[in-house]
Amino acid sequence: MLSERQYGNIQLCIVKDKEAAADHFARTMVRAIQANNQLNMPTRLMMPVGPTGQYRLFVEKCSELQLDLSHLHVFNMDEYVGDDGHNLPESHPLSFIRFLRQHFYAPIVPECRLNLQQMHIPNARDTAGYSGAIEDVGGIDICFGGIGINGHIAFNEALDYWELMSNEAFKQLPARVIRLAATTKVINAVFGTGGNLQAVPNFAVTVGMRDILSSRKIIFYLDWFWQKQVLRNVLFGPITPMFPASFLREHPDVTLVVTESVAEDPSVEPE
Repeated sequence: MLSERQYGNIQLCIVKDKEAAADHFARTMVRAIQANNQLNMPTRLMMPVGPTGQYRLFVEKCSELQLDLSHLHVFNMDEYVGDDGHNLPESHPLSFIRFLRQHFYAPIVPECRLNLQQMHIPNARDTAGYSGAIEDVGGIDICFGGIGINGHIAFNEALDYWELMSNEAFKQLPARVIRLAATTKVINAVFGTGGNLQAVPNFAVTVGMRDILSSRKIIFYLDWFWQKQVLRNVLFGPITPMFPASFLREHPDVTLVVTESVAEDPSVEPE
């Protein structure tokens, strides 16, 4: 950890680079599980697929510690949805559950007792059931995630200026299927399909703002060069549905873990 600063309710932790951010993520997961195991309590985490670097480190730490995962519940934030209204099949290369099975579930050694029935993925055909499942386990202890270039958290996309919705109504949005914003598709194409916009699905199922903001603790990671202004919008911009991550300022326990490069002032010049 290079430094920590406080901005209202948000604690800002600056780490060296992507590897340090991934290590912070994995260690935080391990510590939360260890603490709840000692109290004989479940650990309920909400998790993104991106960032992804933490999964390999978490698997390694679990194997090293023989960490008991039998009381771990994981709720994935989102999943792509095809034009047919169903989650992408696991055979699809962009399937989030495919990624999680390969890089999270499968490598966990049997001694850790990971319960696959407690690894939850949102279903485009039953969004209300997903929020209900979160409530059934007692809510989320820690919500992990990242922030999109337009301020989206999970796939709660920013509203355009002509879309009328109050702040309170936006914060109460439940799990649902949404159409991805053009900016989201561009970023996801750059970092997931080699720039092929047509390969990025048009829809996704996402946990709602209500699900995220009801979490007891929120820890988000910013480790891409283009998140410099994203960080500043979260900390200092208006609280508005036009930048969903701005609502993090109203949550009582939020930590943003950012790399040194993201913490630097944005430059406005050609690269």
